[in-house]
Amino acid sequence: MYKTLSIVFLSLFLISCSIQYDGNAKYIQKYELKAVDNYGKDGIKKMRWFIESAALSKEERAYTAYQAAKDCKEKTSAQECTIYQIATTNAYLYGDLFYTILVFDKEGKATVEVSDMELSKNQYNIGFYYTKLKTTYKDVTPVEFQNAFFTIMVNKLKIPENELILPQIKREAFMIEQKNKN
Repeated sequence: MYKTLSIVFLSLFLISCSIQYDGNAKYIQKYELKAVDNYGKDGIKKMRWFIESAALSKEERAYTAYQAAKDCKEKTSAQECTIYQIATTNAYLYGDLFYTILVFDKEGKATVEVSDMELSKNQYNIGFYYTKLKTTYKDVTPVEFQNAFFTIMVNKLKIPENELILPQIKREAFMIEQKNKN
């Protein structure tokens, strides 16, 4: 009898609680923090987080970035958090390799640009090795850099020379729907 009463009281308690479900939570994917940058000035903390996630659709990418921005604000107490979802590892060295860019400002407003494009294996490799080589060969002439890049791409990865074009991800504005917390 005690178990039955406990279950009844628990059920009544749960029914009387108003549980608010954010319908956009279904879009949030796990993410991994790849790089952090504090770009604030004059004592104002502003953070950039570069994240990697399996999010593919525009909704998944936008709401995953939004969750990362909320996490950033909570963990760093920054007034502004900018989230970049990278398309390749080390993409933060080349600005066209971001699937999502979201800014979460001090008033709690989010602006976001997002793409649902997914890089092909060759596009990924071109972008990855370009950014990696830019760091490795930062003090060489453009011709030396190009030779090193072509050697890796054509000889090692067997990507035809005529396909060696850096991928560019075109993003478009996306509206984040924020639920009232009342």
